[in-house]
Amino acid sequence: MACDPNALIEEAKCLNACVPWGMIPAVQTALLCRIADSGIPGAAEIAAVDGWSMEFFDDYSVGENPVLDKGIGWDGAGAGEGLSIVERNVYNGKTEKRLSILNGQYGRKFFFGNSWHRIQICVMMRINASAGPITSNNYIGLCSGLTNMVASATTLNFIGEQAQTAWAFGTGSKSSYFTRAGASQLVTRRGTTTSTIGGLSGAHQVYIASTEGYKSMIFVEFSRSFFALPSISIPYSYGQCAMTTSSVQFPFSKRAVMDALWTNPVPSGVGTANGSQVFDTSNQTNSTNFDESTGIFDAVNISWPHTTIPLEIAAIAVRKVR
Repeated sequence: MACDPNALIEEAKCLNACVPWGMIPAVQTALLCRIADSGIPGAAEIAAVDGWSMEFFDDYSVGENPVLDKGIGWDGAGAGEGLSIVERNVYNGKTEKRLSILNGQYGRKFFFGNSWHRIQICVMMRINASAGPITSNNYIGLCSGLTNMVASATTLNFIGEQAQTAWAFGTGSKSSYFTRAGASQLVTRRGTTTSTIGGLSGAHQVYIASTEGYKSMIFVEFSRSFFALPSISIPYSYGQCAMTTSSVQFPFSKRAVMDALWTNPVPSGVGTANGSQVFDTSNQTNSTNFDESTGIFDAVNISWPHTTIPLEIAAIAVRKVR
């Protein structure tokens, strides 16, 4: 049965003032209906929300160099290099679209800019390969603007994690995946200099789906002083958690990124999405003093430098906690 997005949005307005968005089925349904129809919400309360951003990529046409102007809660169109929209088979004879990154990067600015003190990002992805190992020192983090991002020749300002060990291929009972042992590295980058702060604490592995119909999640969080000023160096804390060897084989729907953002898996150590335990209970964390003197952190930035094997992003969601 077709749903009426406008009617659901009106209902959501009454609830949204007192109940968190991620816990209201009506709001989620309204959002997903609009995404399925056109990607453009029909009410300012939904389109111009200042606390979250999301992109599912299903409203784009298949092809290279997409204009990344859809999704919810972003400040203008996104940017990047080595990008294309691909269509993949999932389950029950259905297909979905994903953003494919090959030797390139993706970036998009938040509606709320750098007005944040704690921010969470959940990315749903798949590595499109069936054998390993794969060496790809990819980044996930925050950058300043969309012109000089982490994989650009020169970077304005970046903070986040870098994978500095190879991805090994594994086969599970239901699907295949890639796993990377060892801690990710917290890094910063300015100009042409990448500074490694150190490995994230904890010993859990990171798992990313390989089988076409599957995709897995990685959850990261940044927090900083409540009274942060761009010119002042202050403590930045970073946390990350990922799938387990079991949950990487779950047939997640894209809406699981929204569920993940409302369970706070980094602070609590326990993350649930789609009603099941999915994140490793051991989080990885690190911190460093840093500043925004060369550029404010107002955008998410993901890079994948491999030249023959693409990374596919099925969904990305961002939550401004405060």
